[in-house]
Amino acid sequence: MRSMRILRRIKQSACCAWRLRGRCTRVFGTATIGSGQRTAYRKMRGSLHLRTYSVLLLFIALKAVGNLSLAWGMKHLPDAGANPLSYIRAMLDPFVALGVTSLVVALLTRMVLLSLADLSFVLPVTAVGYIIAAFLGKVVLHEVVTNRRWIGTILIFIGAALVSSTGEKSK
Repeated sequence: MRSMRILRRIKQSACCAWRLRGRCTRVFGTATIGSGQRTAYRKMRGSLHLRTYSVLLLFIALKAVGNLSLAWGMKHLPDAGANPLSYIRAMLDPFVALGVTSLVVALLTRMVLLSLADLSFVLPVTAVGYIIAAFLGKVVLHEVVTNRRWIGTILIFIGAALVSSTGEKSK
């Protein structure tokens, strides 16, 4: 709570006091922020950064578990064809149910993630899940992953690394 009050005070002074070494001039006057308040702000910002990356890792894990479980469950069911009842029956399979549940929780986690960071940061960074999906498909499901697919997933990883090196929030 105290950190939030400090943050509000910093915002009310309408300056970047932590960047300008404690002084800020504006049309309405000069505001001075003490070093204790700067330290509290940095700690709060660090905890937000940690929370963003924690939620990001949770989202990626849930998405990987959900996709793997769903694929595993659907591959071990008889061919459903075009019959919608077969797919409703498939949802009673434990692996399919786990996959659907994990993907629903992943969607809710993505909503939290979007409240913490910008869309232009979240979507590319969560694309790391495609690399995990290709790896799990190869190792667990024994799928054939061609060289072109690996090159594509590596390009996705490079793009995600570039985006994650930027800040989560734009100004």
